[in-house]
Amino acid sequence: MGTVSAIVSAYFGEKYLQGRLDNLLKQNPRPEIIIVCQEGSPESVIASRVQRDNSSQEIKVMHSVNIPTVYDAWNIGLTEATGEYITNANCDDRFSKGGLALLVKALDEHPDYAVAYGNQEIVEKVDGNVVGFFNWNEGGFRELLDGDFLGCMPLWRKSLHDKYGYFDAGMTSAGDYEFWLRLAFNNEKFFKVKKTVGQYLRADNSLERRDPSLAMFETAQARTRYYLQSGAGKNGQVYIGMATTRQLDVEHVMSLITTREFTWFPVKNQPADFARNMIVNTFLHNPAKPEFLLLTDSDATWAGKKAVDRLMERNLPMVCGTFFKRDIPPVPTIGPGASTNASGDSMYNFGKTIEAILERMKKSGLSDEEVTNNLVLPKDDSDLFKIDGCGMHFVMIRRDVLEAVKPPWFQYTVAGAGEDFAFCRKVRAAGFDIYADLSVYSGHIVGDGLNFGLRQFLMFYNNTKEINSKEQIWKA
Repeated sequence: MGTVSAIVSAYFGEKYLQGRLDNLLKQNPRPEIIIVCQEGSPESVIASRVQRDNSSQEIKVMHSVNIPTVYDAWNIGLTEATGEYITNANCDDRFSKGGLALLVKALDEHPDYAVAYGNQEIVEKVDGNVVGFFNWNEGGFRELLDGDFLGCMPLWRKSLHDKYGYFDAGMTSAGDYEFWLRLAFNNEKFFKVKKTVGQYLRADNSLERRDPSLAMFETAQARTRYYLQSGAGKNGQVYIGMATTRQLDVEHVMSLITTREFTWFPVKNQPADFARNMIVNTFLHNPAKPEFLLLTDSDATWAGKKAVDRLMERNLPMVCGTFFKRDIPPVPTIGPGASTNASGDSMYNFGKTIEAILERMKKSGLSDEEVTNNLVLPKDDSDLFKIDGCGMHFVMIRRDVLEAVKPPWFQYTVAGAGEDFAFCRKVRAAGFDIYADLSVYSGHIVGDGLNFGLRQFLMFYNNTKEINSKEQIWKA
């Protein structure tokens, strides 16, 4: 019978940890138990006590200084696991009597299968009355695209990580689903044990229920990542990268990624230069070799798929939508180069951008009431405005540009200047032109129900001297 390592991510699990460890110790075969917890936490005390009281049992306690994502914890546990098979032993779930043995038997008897899983009872209190039942589907990649069907306590071969890597630690709730998709995409097979193997605790503070918008977002991200690689996406050449540090309009981005036509890669809570470098690196190493990278901010809004399509149709080395600062005055953050000051800083003439926007809006014939912050105008010969620098709020970059520019692509180099304009200087130095598309406008979320963009820019232009100056030259 194959040996098992059970990885327990013991963060905020004090209430359930002792019961979970007791549950694992009663299984036959007894698994090697690897407990990953924060140093000095109540869970660490429980784990150490259980380790001491069961000295004959293989129990390992691994400490971290910080609280990682659950997938970080699993990855930490995997580095110490010695079992032939791995299972994730969530603190609030329980194997039924003989449940683990059923999964081990399935993999022992079916060496061509990568993962075994079974049905689960649903409870609302540990060891409480059964209130529901998960009778999971069977299938492969196509079926898995429609939703995770492996449940909360699968068993998989440790050797899979040597071949396909570890869990995506950048995710907080869909990292396991992403890994199953990764396996299925590579034609690995899943074996369903048609019996109940354990209980799932349905709780409001569970990962997927605590933040349903984020769970939905990550699920769609994982799904589209492999849908693109499968060759089934209609617009599979677009890879969307986002540094998520501010308010995120989940419904807005979901309108794109649920179509399965785009790959979405957000990097959360990291400095902008680090996040964008990570996005570019991932884009360039994507096996599907997508042609375009669309960089957006997490507080960006735009006119849906038609705005993305318009930038892609331009087929330019680098083209941005037209966007504005998220504060007062809402001036554009795209501009042609003006000069270099005495300190060697690059200066940009945003006043010329203001003139170009005003001329384009005059040509559009739209009234003040018809203007919106997320706007795509009919094409016009005057749409493309050559610039030297821009923010990365809503920017389409062609693959050959990123291949030509040496990493790090984004880097803070000048005090008071951004990593975004520094990247633009590298693009220009590599021989590529940059354009702003004056037919595509992108807004900025600045609060609940409040959006800054073209409407606010026009209002300030018409009513203040501060934004009416034609000579707005700043360092960037």
